[in-house]
Amino acid sequence: MDYLRQQARSLFLHRIQARSDKCQVFEISGTDDNVIYFERTIPIDEAASYLQHYSGIPSLKLIQFPVRIFYKSHRQPYRQLAWVPDVLANLGIELYMAGLLTRGLTMFDAVEKDSSEVGKVLSIFTNGSDSRMLASYNFATKSTTCLLFTLEENSNTQYEYIAKFLRRSGGLYQSSCFLPLIVLVDYVNLVLDGFGTFFGYDLRCIKETNLHDWETSRNKLRWTKHYNHLAHDIAGYLRKKLDEDARLATTTSSQDVVINAQIRDALNALELTIDPAARDIEWHLQRNEDHLGQKTEFQISRKMMRQDTMASIRLSGASIELTKMATIDSSSMKVIAIMTMIFLPGTFFASLFSVPLLHWNEERIVGDKFWVYWVFTIPSTALIVMLWFIITQYKRMKRLFRVGKY
Repeated sequence: MDYLRQQARSLFLHRIQARSDKCQVFEISGTDDNVIYFERTIPIDEAASYLQHYSGIPSLKLIQFPVRIFYKSHRQPYRQLAWVPDVLANLGIELYMAGLLTRGLTMFDAVEKDSSEVGKVLSIFTNGSDSRMLASYNFATKSTTCLLFTLEENSNTQYEYIAKFLRRSGGLYQSSCFLPLIVLVDYVNLVLDGFGTFFGYDLRCIKETNLHDWETSRNKLRWTKHYNHLAHDIAGYLRKKLDEDARLATTTSSQDVVINAQIRDALNALELTIDPAARDIEWHLQRNEDHLGQKTEFQISRKMMRQDTMASIRLSGASIELTKMATIDSSSMKVIAIMTMIFLPGTFFASLFSVPLLHWNEERIVGDKFWVYWVFTIPSTALIVMLWFIITQYKRMKRLFRVGKY
């Protein structure tokens, strides 16, 4: 376990860089009768002392860090947030969760641990597409600390959602079930925001033939579906925790019982949003998939037809080139044939006159055995002509033979 903590610390220091030297703070403190809300911006160097300061009364601290997360470790550690792992350890947050910040997987994790240094602490980690959250609830001091790491430039949406919810429900912050409720409300807002964006983007702006927009809307729906699954898991965890607290009602103060009842009512209301949203997301996602499938098949068919047409054009061009080359070859062969016809008689007679059977220096030029020349020449010529005729007319003769046979 120590190795995992050291690895998580190293990942945090070498992959997470602050994008600003300031951070946003939202704080709740006081009792039911006098709840104080406090919001300001502080330098990032003062955040460590602010988070570890305990005034002696229950409080909730939400602090936002604009960061940039790299998925490859930097050679040198980033120093602006080097104090975060130590502060997490002092708050009782499991240090391995700091390593989870560098992962791109959307997930939720909650761990309760009892230690001699800080007492019993509930640690929660959430990982979204645009932000990460590390939070803790100390059962002894009834204090909550939330560290929100936002990734997008000028992205305060999640912080504003949480701050808005805290202003409305700040009186519940002393319960250990309030921290999971914050996370659940955050994810339900992400679901509604993504689904609302899909409706506005899909039904009003998307053209039937614009596959890029359909692909974009499908990606939005997939993220929304993932957020909804996480919201369902968080709701299950929160309900289980409320049931456990209800079984321990004898050891729980009446104030906590009232607060947990209000949290349960809020959970019931949120679940009325989660379950229908899951069905709607599935329906619209299937509709989107069907449309993309049809359009993709149509485009593939058109692309194949276009490729076939281009291939036919290329073949036609090649055929034209071959025809031109054949024409050039025919012209060349015609020239060769004409030249052969011109010189063939002279060649024949030159060869004939050079035969030893002709005696040009005697009175009788033709020798007695000149007939031998014709005996070999005439049959050979006839045989060659017959072979040429058989080879060239073989297929035709074969067809005629079959027709005559039947």
